[in-house]
Amino acid sequence: MLFFVVLPLLAQTTPVQSTSSPYKGEQVSFELTNVDIKDFFELIGSISGLDVTLEKEVRGSLSLFVKDAPWDQTLDSVANNQQIGIQRQGNSLRVTSKPQGIPQGRIVFDMDLLQDGLLLARPRLITAEGIPAIVVRENLYRLKVTPTKVAGGKVEVDYEVNIKGKTATGKSLVVTKEAAGTIALDAPDGAYAARIILLSGA
Repeated sequence: MLFFVVLPLLAQTTPVQSTSSPYKGEQVSFELTNVDIKDFFELIGSISGLDVTLEKEVRGSLSLFVKDAPWDQTLDSVANNQQIGIQRQGNSLRVTSKPQGIPQGRIVFDMDLLQDGLLLARPRLITAEGIPAIVVRENLYRLKVTPTKVAGGKVEVDYEVNIKGKTATGKSLVVTKEAAGTIALDAPDGAYAARIILLSGA
């Protein structure tokens, strides 16, 4: 099975990154295509220096593209989208088949992608203030969301949304747990929309 993973995409120049970001790992860049998940964790182990062990129930394949992203954010993203657990203690990292929940300090969004009111997909984005995140599914969507301000239960985001080749961009869209941020994309073949739903982090 092929999984598409929420991943950060940092700016073309030096990004603005919050000093309170929970992601402190070395920035990495790589591209993997339909690789065994065990190979991904071997790569994380070689980058981080951690001793990685996997439960035998952890299996599958994935494809992802990472550019100048903290390795620990990439790890979080893969774990969430693969629905597996990460347990770190000292220099050891254990990967389990049971999800452990969202780590503290992360901002979590769901995005409803719609065509003529019908739900096409609902990808999840996990990131932190000042760190862009991207999720891609080939030939369907490409989403980039950057939380720029977090205060008082509100998150302001800059966004770039592409659904089936239709694109909308904007800045300072306000999202709360009570009110989703809605983005419209008009096209000849239908009305497209994206709703950014804040789950936690504000």
